Parts: sequence; C-alpha cells; structure tokens
Amino acid sequence: MTTSDESLVFPVDVPEELLELQGYVRKIVTNEVIPYEKEGELPPDVQARVHDKLREIGTWGLGVPAEHGGSGLSALGFVMVCEEYCRTTLWEPLYNAGNAFPGFINGSQDLLERYYLPTVRGELSPPSFALTEPQGGSDPGGMMQTTAVREGDDWILDGRKTFISYGDKSDYVLVFAITDKKLRQRGGISLFVVDRDNPGMSVVRKIPTMGSHTPVELDFTDCRVSDANRLGDVGQGFALAQSALGKYRLMFGGYAVGAAGRLLEMALDYASAREAFGKTLSEQGQIQAMLADIAIDIETCRWMTYRAAVLHDRGEDTRIIDSMVKVYASEMIGRVSDKVMQIHGGWGYSQDFPIERFLRDSRFARIVEGPNEMHRWLISRELVKRRAAGKSVTRH
Repeated sequence: MTTSDESLVFPVDVPEELLELQGYVRKIVTNEVIPYEKEGELPPDVQARVHDKLREIGTWGLGVPAEHGGSGLSALGFVMVCEEYCRTTLWEPLYNAGNAFPGFINGSQDLLERYYLPTVRGELSPPSFALTEPQGGSDPGGMMQTTAVREGDDWILDGRKTFISYGDKSDYVLVFAITDKKLRQRGGISLFVVDRDNPGMSVVRKIPTMGSHTPVELDFTDCRVSDANRLGDVGQGFALAQSALGKYRLMFGGYAVGAAGRLLEMALDYASAREAFGKTLSEQGQIQAMLADIAIDIETCRWMTYRAAVLHDRGEDTRIIDSMVKVYASEMIGRVSDKVMQIHGGWGYSQDFPIERFLRDSRFARIVEGPNEMHRWLISRELVKRRAAGKSVTRH
C-alpha cells in the first residue's frame, strides 16, 4: 500500500484510516506547532488549541485504550502518529497529552478512578516515572536503594531518585521501592503513587543537561504513603515497569523516523538552493552520498519499527526486536542530525534552524530507557539462548 502523497511502499499493510490519520496529524504539526519552534515552547493558548484538535482527530491519550477515553490505537498506529509528532522539536506536549501509565489498568478500581482516568481526561498531568537512582541507571533493580517499609496501613519510603522527567511538575509520581532486599527485581520491588504535595517528597535540584530537557532529582525522607496508593501486588513493581517499557520503546523508532524525515527535507531544500564552486550542493558528490545515506537510514528504521509494531499487535514476544529498534533508532537520529548540520554548515550550527536542537536532544536517546550497551547485551544473550535451543537467530 502506498501513501496518498508519496510513492513509497510501506513495509507492512497499513490500513487506509491510519494513513489518513497520519496526514491529519502532519497538518496540525506543520501549521500549529512548527511555527513556534524558535520560541522553545508552545504558548498556553496554542497548546490548548492543539490539544483540542488532537481530541477531534482521535490521537488524544496516544497509548490509552479507547474504553478508557484514549486513542485506542494499535502499536502500528501509535508509532505512525509518533512519527508526525516528532517532526518538531516541540513534540512532548503532543505525545504526553492524556497519556497515562498502563499499569493502572490492572490495579485497583480506586486508583483507576483517582489517578488514571483523570490523567486521561487531562484533569491531572501525566505522572513522573521514578525508577532511576544515583547508584545505577542501567541496573535499576539490582542497584536500587530506595526502600518502602510497611507500618500499619501505610508504607514509609526513603531514598533518592535521579533524572526524573517532569518530577517538579507532575501532579503525582510513580515511585519504585525495595520491599524485599533479597528478591529485589525478582519480586522484591513495589510501586507506589505519591502525590506532589506529599511532605516526605521534595525536589533536590533540577539537573542541567546539554539538551532542552531538564530532569530533576527527588528525595524521599519518611515519605508516608497509604497502602491504598500501592499499585499492583507487593513485589510486582518491577514487572509493571518492564511490561510498560516494551511498547514505548517503539516510540524511539517513530521519533527517529519522524525527526530524521524532517531533517532530510531541510537538507534537500538547502542543498538544492545553495551553490559552491559553480554547482548546487545537491550536485556535489560528497553531499549526494550523505543525502543517500540519510534516506537509507530512515527507510531501514521505518521497516524495523513497523515490523516490531505489527508483532506487538499480534501479541508475539518482541523483546529482541524492541531492543533492536531502540538501539538502531537512537543511533540513527544522531547520525542524521550530524550529517544535516554538516550540510548546512554554520547555519546548521546556529539557532536560526532547529537542527542544533534536534542534534542536542537526540544524544539523550542512546541513554534513556536503558543505555544501548545494555540492549546490545540483552540481544546477544537472547541470540545465544536461541542458538543453543536450535531456534532461528535471524527471525525475531
């Protein structure tokens, strides 16, 4: 099947309604969001208008089932919409709109009604995800120090969390804590919902970064949380975290394809108009090779991401391909951003174009949601297991 405005064959059979939806999202991003990139954020009135349009076209609550008020999109639809959101450096207000932690669905009805549904409706902000700690970002379960000790009908949380996105802004925080030091990630980590105004939780500092994102460090000291705010069974917290990360790692594929596609368009426009040594840049061999490599990278990432999404929708085991998508996509967008900046020369390095922000923000993708080294280890470990079991190691 082909798109309506491009002669590109998709790697899977894409329903026509998803192609139409993708087109609607692109128009919103192009007309309503991209014009504000130089300002660095969407003005409140513009954001409200954009959110209304997301509700109208059905992409509000991107990862939320329709029965709970979300988009109800398949994994394939999810990544296709992510592509369009991420054509702009201001994608986060779009992606986060009405999004809620899926673990609430299997929690208590009370937590569903107090936190999940109000988040989907936009009455509460999406939660912060407090898993990472100072001692071990790549091994959060094995190195976790934050504890939760039962005291009657409450739990007392003590510890530190770092690099917590929106930890200073979210209405509530999902906090992972050790409830059994021996079991740890194998049944000894539990998950708690902590309200922002809880006196036992405080923002230590904002962590300055090279990108546009500013995560925070959170402290928990004698932080009392009701057992009613425990999400899932005792010891189920790490499993809830892992189950949520699989589909959302596909977001890296959509992010990379969308951002790289925008950058390629900019590079083609600039290279076709800019002249050097009597020829346009697009006629120069080295620039042609860079443009070709960018296109190859985008197409490869799209095929891998769409295939992973279809496997998700079929309910298959996608652990290997999820990690492959995360690694390839996060490294691809770094390569593309760098090449496009080089093509633009000094203009690419300036803030007159969004290229430098795409480049700065892309670096974080190789670290967040597990560093790429960890994902390569996971892929290799699974391949060795499959080979030993006589299974295919080339089909995932």
